[in-house]
Amino acid sequence: MQYFEVENFEERFCLNRTQCEGLLLHIGPDCVPLTGRSMALTAVDKLLMALRFYTSAVHQVTVAVNRRLSQVTIRWPNPVGTLANRFYNYANMPCVAGAVDGTLIEILAPTECEDQYIDRHGTHSINAMFVCGPNLRFYAALVCWPGALNDARVLRNSVLRKSFENGWRRFDRAIILGDSAYPQNDGLMPPIA
Repeated sequence: MQYFEVENFEERFCLNRTQCEGLLLHIGPDCVPLTGRSMALTAVDKLLMALRFYTSAVHQVTVAVNRRLSQVTIRWPNPVGTLANRFYNYANMPCVAGAVDGTLIEILAPTECEDQYIDRHGTHSINAMFVCGPNLRFYAALVCWPGALNDARVLRNSVLRKSFENGWRRFDRAIILGDSAYPQNDGLMPPIA
């Protein structure tokens, strides 16, 4: 279809041409013009306009959330007060300021550095790292590393790790719990075998 011959198609619409054609086969009959007017938008026009809107809006909103809200809503409670006590009551572990883990979030194959986003399952993803508290609220988030990187490397390259190396603690002797994917070091405690 000539509509799908747009330059930088995948970057512009976040779907490749084959995916877009398949989607059009499924939803096209529901998107046909309701009138017989010659100026009515075709199903292809409507699909591409919607995809373009979703692509630009999602990108813009994601950037805004990361810039404005991550400093306000994703943070350790202040003051920390009984944070260590809540972890102790929950898991019988002293001096815990949070629990860290990573998760793979599947994405469409990027056009640049595509191989860096292929995770251990063979799919394209980003590796998102989060630190949560005993109430399951997020205290820290890092959602920018390719899926080929393991959890330990994502943490090693994070601002959180650099802060711990420089002596920052949410409270005196605070540690973060991690699973066996993380090495033990000052400030991070994986399970003891």
